[in-house]
Amino acid sequence: MIHSDLGADVEYDARSNTYRFQRGEHCETNTSTAVVTAVAEAVDREPTELEPLEEQIDSDALDMFFDPDASENGRDRACRVTFPFAGCEVTVNQGRSIVVSAPE
Repeated sequence: MIHSDLGADVEYDARSNTYRFQRGEHCETNTSTAVVTAVAEAVDREPTELEPLEEQIDSDALDMFFDPDASENGRDRACRVTFPFAGCEVTVNQGRSIVVSAPE
């Protein structure tokens, strides 16, 4: 396990070519920014080199459902969303994890 610039622990699974970013309890980075950072790390590019996240998903909605204070706003934290982004498949889960299936 390694620690990323995102403030998350990262596990890489070579069999499935996936990266699992587990954001720490005190990570205050919003979910949409965390997704961009995680994908950039997985594909070894700068976040500014990636397409805008908004071309694939509503980043405000992503933040609303998955940011740390979402449960305080009455949102159901038991949800998951999967979408394509920058040639990867991204899954954001409850519990502050982001899974990135990197391209081959």
